[in-house]
Amino acid sequence: MGLALYRKYRSKQLADIVGQEHIKHVLQTALKQNALHHAYLFTGPRGVGKTSIARILAHEINKLAYDDETTHLDIIEIDAASNRRIDEIRDLRDKVHIAPTSAKYKIYIIDEVHMLTKEAFNALLKTLEEPPEHVIFILATTEAHKVPATIISRTQRFTFQQIPTDVAVAHLAEIAEKEGISIDTASLTRIVEHSQGSLRDSLNMLDQISSAGTKITVETVTDLLGIPNQTIIDQLIESTLGNKPSEILSLLDKARIEGTTAATIATHMSANIREQILLGTSASKQLIELLEKLLQVSQSSQPFTMLELALLSYAMVDIAPAPRASIIETKKTDDSEQVTAKSTTHITESKPAIKTDTFSDSWKELLRLVKEKHNTLYSVLRMADPKLTKNELVLTFSFGFHQKQVETSAHKATISRFASEIFGNDIHVTTRVVQKDQKVQAKEQVNHSNNQDSKHLKDVSNIFEGAELIE
Repeated sequence: MGLALYRKYRSKQLADIVGQEHIKHVLQTALKQNALHHAYLFTGPRGVGKTSIARILAHEINKLAYDDETTHLDIIEIDAASNRRIDEIRDLRDKVHIAPTSAKYKIYIIDEVHMLTKEAFNALLKTLEEPPEHVIFILATTEAHKVPATIISRTQRFTFQQIPTDVAVAHLAEIAEKEGISIDTASLTRIVEHSQGSLRDSLNMLDQISSAGTKITVETVTDLLGIPNQTIIDQLIESTLGNKPSEILSLLDKARIEGTTAATIATHMSANIREQILLGTSASKQLIELLEKLLQVSQSSQPFTMLELALLSYAMVDIAPAPRASIIETKKTDDSEQVTAKSTTHITESKPAIKTDTFSDSWKELLRLVKEKHNTLYSVLRMADPKLTKNELVLTFSFGFHQKQVETSAHKATISRFASEIFGNDIHVTTRVVQKDQKVQAKEQVNHSNNQDSKHLKDVSNIFEGAELIE
């Protein structure tokens, strides 16, 4: 089994570290002048050299040759993610007083230190503040904001930066040449950009793509890493900012078929929108809220649904709602039929309805319109038991899961828009959940009430309340 590239080409001394020039200079000077501190804190994004520098520093302090394959009894690495309890830190606190076996210093490297519990931090605090003279601590974390201020104040903090794109590309090109990997600069740049400044991730991606065998192109990188087509990203941004919900759904379906993840789409859209803002595009409160929602996509249990709702919520915010329908009253006179329009707010004409014979036909037409634009919503909506009362469309579901999917503002707006087109009025959509036995009881009550009504009211009920459950 071959060695992974990020391990094969891991730096063995401070001078070999890629990037982080400001940190290398300070540490090299401290080593030359023997001006060592009892505790260091390395913070910054993943894959930029924190652990590598911690290991190299530990060996150079003790004047030991560093080899990734060897270990030393006086250099102890602790993964705080799996050793985060107070018991492990108490054990460490007891052992720090034991002198080094052969080296000058006993050095503890605690990786992902932010994972320690509150009690563990408290147990570490006193030892970190006044450790024995032969002990040095090197703490590393990707989430410095989770480290207590009392801990940070007792360390020398070094903030690592993302590796500049040109530096990372040059480093990858050098490794590719040594490994005999045929790849152009544009492809290497795409890898580095996709890794978001993490050199370790870039090397992993290069390692993965090298298996392709032939000359690697940008298209090869895009396909193998699942990077979204830039054209789709541009079209999604244009459709979102241009208030085109149907285009958004079509583009997302296309991206899903191509195997692009929702998190990747959200990341690239965020970066592109940010660039547009920097170039002078006016930033609104809604646009900032969209960026916040895009950041949440990767953490969602249903990332594509979250992405859809984020984009649709923005795209539909400026779409004007259908005008409020009037309540129509018809009065017959001896000579002619007069129609009077009444409204509690204003008087307006109803939209011409799409011609259908029964409510059942109208509901089927609504489902057809929804299916053309949004298959996912259609599959849920067909589970509803619909009823229309005046200007309210009530959708009854047997399961709360179905109701929850329809209850979103974007989905309700879609249903309301199509219902208004079909019935000619401004239709308000309401959802509810009724178990099957409750449905039967409710239906019996309605039938009993209908039997006592006049023939005219019974006809109206047949038209507007006799809905069929579409399977």
